[in-house]
Amino acid sequence: CASLPISLNLMGWKRAALPSCYAIMSVPRLGFMDAFFCWYEALTPLRIPMMKFTGAFWGQCMERGFEQVLAGESVPEFILALDYDTIFDRQDVEDMLMVMACNPDIDALAPIQSARSKTHSLFTVRGADGKNIAELPGDYFSPVASKAHPAHFGCTLIRASALRDLK
Repeated sequence: CASLPISLNLMGWKRAALPSCYAIMSVPRLGFMDAFFCWYEALTPLRIPMMKFTGAFWGQCMERGFEQVLAGESVPEFILALDYDTIFDRQDVEDMLMVMACNPDIDALAPIQSARSKTHSLFTVRGADGKNIAELPGDYFSPVASKAHPAHFGCTLIRASALRDLK
């Protein structure tokens, strides 16, 4: 009984189900093993199926992946496009899924990724004049998501319905 002094008075809660998602990736025959284990550790507990595509051209592999997922019997809400050397964790994927689920106006979401051996990140922001902005104000990233053009495709969550609507 909860009124007794020996009661633990515990309460539990169940997290809302995450939206459905498939992960696709273009990989070489020999790959970056840190990334492989990262994918496995992040996506398996979330029950996100992983599909790999191999070929001479990255873009063709990714296109085949998108087409295969969209042609399937159960099309997921989202497709997670992964690069063979991008590192992320389960929390990154959960956060991205929740941002997309709560913002139906966002068709693609990519995290900020740093460039290897460079002093900048893998995205740019264009100004009203169409030119890239060299420095962004400190509050640019205050919203949950900010516009970028382009962003790195290595860990991008894409709304499947937006892909189906493309000509």
